[in-house]
This record gives sequence, C-alpha cells and structure tokens, in this order.
Amino acid sequence: MGKVIVYPTDTIYGLGCSALDKKAVGKIYRIKNRAKKKPLLVLISDFKMLQEYFKVDKNSWHICAKFGREKYR
Repeated sequence: MGKVIVYPTDTIYGLGCSALDKKAVGKIYRIKNRAKKKPLLVLISDFKMLQEYFKVDKNSWHICAKFGREKYR
C-alpha cells in the first residue's frame, strides 16, 4: 500500500500507482506538487473495466465505441 513507481514512456518518465490506493495517489500529488483540482490520468484495459469503475453516459459510450476496438453495451 502507498507504493509509487516510475516508468519510462516514449518522451518522459511517468509516475504510477494503483488508482484505488488513496495513500499512493496522494504521494503522486505531493511529488508533482499538483493541485488537487487537477485530475490524474487513469489507465484501463477494456470497456468492462471502464464500466466497473466509472459511470459513463450514453454519448460518451458512442465516442468510446467510435475510437475503441470493442463494442459497447
């Protein structure tokens, strides 16, 4: 719990943690000196995971379906 990782991307290094770990998310905000009002990026693996963790309105589903590889429900 509370662990933060550093990972390379094609341009810079990123900071990451479990989005469900409030302690680790707080660490990233402190490390980056980022305002709490500025959201962090959350990576998901598929539409099923999107549905599990987020509420998505109908219009947003259409956008996801247009650019995603999967069909939405």
